[in-house]
Amino acid sequence: MTINKGDELKLKIKSLAFGGSGIARHDRAVIFVPDAIPGQTVLVHIIKKRSNFLEARVSKVLEKAPDEIPPTCKHFADCGGCKFQNVPYEKQLEYKREHVVAHIQRIGGFKNLEVPATLGADPNYRYRNKMEFTFANSRWHCAENDPGTPDDFAFGLHAPGRYDKVLDLEHCHLLSEIGNDIFQTVKQFALESKLKLYDLREHEGFLRYLVIREGANTGEIMVNVVTNYDDPKKLLPLSKIFKEKFPQIASFLNGVQGGKGNVAYTDDINLIDGNETIHEKINDLTFDISAYSFFQTNTHQAKVLYDIARDFADLQTEDVVYDLFCGTGTIGLFLARDCKEIIGMEVVPSAVEDAKRNAMNNEIYNARFVLGDVNKLFRNLPDEKQNLPSPDVVILDPPRAGITEKTARRIAEQKPRTIVYISCNPATQARDLKWLCAETNYDIEKTQPVDMFPHTPHIETVVKLTKKQGKQ
Repeated sequence: MTINKGDELKLKIKSLAFGGSGIARHDRAVIFVPDAIPGQTVLVHIIKKRSNFLEARVSKVLEKAPDEIPPTCKHFADCGGCKFQNVPYEKQLEYKREHVVAHIQRIGGFKNLEVPATLGADPNYRYRNKMEFTFANSRWHCAENDPGTPDDFAFGLHAPGRYDKVLDLEHCHLLSEIGNDIFQTVKQFALESKLKLYDLREHEGFLRYLVIREGANTGEIMVNVVTNYDDPKKLLPLSKIFKEKFPQIASFLNGVQGGKGNVAYTDDINLIDGNETIHEKINDLTFDISAYSFFQTNTHQAKVLYDIARDFADLQTEDVVYDLFCGTGTIGLFLARDCKEIIGMEVVPSAVEDAKRNAMNNEIYNARFVLGDVNKLFRNLPDEKQNLPSPDVVILDPPRAGITEKTARRIAEQKPRTIVYISCNPATQARDLKWLCAETNYDIEKTQPVDMFPHTPHIETVVKLTKKQGKQ
């Protein structure tokens, strides 16, 4: 390559990489440009040089893309959370489908597989039922910051790539209106109470995080103020404000996180007011949601996703279904009334307990949940000790890292009629599909991308694999 780090170039962005970076080419070199979209002409500085590609930072947008639109959020240029707000939503859906196709073809090796259009979300703003905000005494300075906010006060989201700086927000368009009202109320309380905000370098201060969870279909709200040390009395004035302004808050918690890691998760939780959990409904099912239990972040699209999984599974009344990486059991319980038995498997103990409780609360008695690592459990399945019957259908919904090649082989060895693979990572899913189909008796029958997170690069994909005809 004749291009070096520090060079300034004028580039035309041709396409979009998975993850949201624009792709340009210059002197036969591939250049990845974050915060650039196809159709733009940009002036960039080269910041990294690799053996087969370069990375650049946008200095100036010289020409907008022909279909570029104004971003909705005033923090768009600095937040980094919604990379595609300046791209029309229908175009976003096209890009996401292209990413799925590219990974399936390049990594999976499936050249002629039909991938339908991405199912879009409605609404495509105000869709998140959970948001986590950070308190800090070190602000990220940018033009959009409120000049009236003290320099040592920040309440919002981490600046892109910075653990020690927080972008002070006024409003988040992914959160509901009432969620934003709660956010502003907590911000005002923090300013007026003079409680010390957490110092991300020195690990001192009291206020660390605010986590808001909402039941989209129940209206119940959970507020969790995470502090650096245990002193819940300091939050009682805030509890009084909540009672007066927000009757929808059914749970006010105080998590205590004294560790140095930038995580809001903690097992040490004080109940300030209300209940320890809130509820959410999908169809006629009701789910308990505790402070740190997993639940799909977009409730409306979760229903779409589960409907597709049900359609792909094509369940019979006598079917045994394995729900692998089942989490709190939402998918399995969604399918339970269409089959003989659901057997969920999950490595997180609290998630298994949540799944069992959700089954009992919904009077579903044909679902059981097994605690353990799916990769290890499959070494001995069916297991006489647990008396697990062989599956007719497998629902596979692993973490972003996907599964191992041995696990793929062991799933195929169980000889289910159908495998429904749900993934939020097209790259690892394509790799796993290759493993599931290579030297086994399975073919991919159909796929369906689903947009769970509009205005971000993320995409969920459901794939149906079926046993080849005549194979046992």
